[in-house]
Amino acid sequence: MPFYYINTLTEGDYLYLTEGDTIYQYQWECTQVIEPDDWSVVYNRGYGCVTLTTCTPIGVADHRLVVRGELVATHPMDQDYPFPSDTGKE
Repeated sequence: MPFYYINTLTEGDYLYLTEGDTIYQYQWECTQVIEPDDWSVVYNRGYGCVTLTTCTPIGVADHRLVVRGELVATHPMDQDYPFPSDTGKE
């Protein structure tokens, strides 16, 4: 259930992905509900971003909930990195 609460992301919220020794910090850009066969959300946007998709409503595959975040920074992996949840907590 890693995407269980992605529908609660709003303006100013951050999303994080880690890979190897790098933390990728994204800022929430948009949330939308689309049809299951709409692949337009994964097309190249021309800038660094992450697109997360999950079924909606929860447990039903009628539609897809799509959340996009724009890459705002990368950080070296550090166990003490605070992972601020939004722009007001930096």
